[in-house]
Amino acid sequence: MKRVLGVVGVVALALFVTRHAWLVNAGAALANYRAADKLTPVDRLTFEVPNGWAPIIRTDMDDAWKPLERRGFNSFVFGAPESIFSGGASREDPSALRYQAWFGVYSVILESPDDLALEERELVAFADSLLQDDQLRWLKTMGDPQPTATVVRREAAGTVKFLGRDVTLYEGEVETHSDLGEPITRAGRFLGRASEWDEKVTSHHPMTLEGFVAVARDAERKRLYVAWGNGVKFGDTRTWPKLREEILTMLGTARLDETK
Repeated sequence: MKRVLGVVGVVALALFVTRHAWLVNAGAALANYRAADKLTPVDRLTFEVPNGWAPIIRTDMDDAWKPLERRGFNSFVFGAPESIFSGGASREDPSALRYQAWFGVYSVILESPDDLALEERELVAFADSLLQDDQLRWLKTMGDPQPTATVVRREAAGTVKFLGRDVTLYEGEVETHSDLGEPITRAGRFLGRASEWDEKVTSHHPMTLEGFVAVARDAERKRLYVAWGNGVKFGDTRTWPKLREEILTMLGTARLDETK
């Protein structure tokens, strides 16, 4: 009996210390299950995800974009736990390379004929408004008492392949807050966090998301596809130069999965 209890104890301990490695995967699967009935083939974006990132999560953006009176979906990834014993996702570890890093693709429903007449720069400005509202909603979800998100720089930086076409890459910066802080919310418990994180940064500390957007309008499908990704700047930390190639590689593999 003691031996059985000992085995049970070891298994329970193993599940506890590795909980965030499987919690992130389970959370991604649950989010995708909830979104499955709403997703249409033209909204199901996929891309190749390298090691170090969570599985692709898909969710509708209707609530986040309600102030803009827009609807659509987000297919995104963030920094995963760096090992099965990590206390949380690396995006919640101020010492990790992928702290506060994201990559994703929005699928935005175009409902007005005016949308089809917008010039590229106007589409990029529209994409920035989507990003800002997304970040504001996420910070609220993560318990930030004073969420903020403002695009402060956006400039052309060459061309890239996105969904089979050549588009302009617009790099820039968003002044905002970290989602890491107290009190911890349900979403925060799902992500986990590094131990003693509060000895490295303050709760919801100011930071800058440094990264890019790229837009591709599809008149036939009545969609605007917005690719976006970023690293972070705060204090002496700057991760975008180290993450740029990896994130742009994901961008280059983005495609519609219209098989389901």
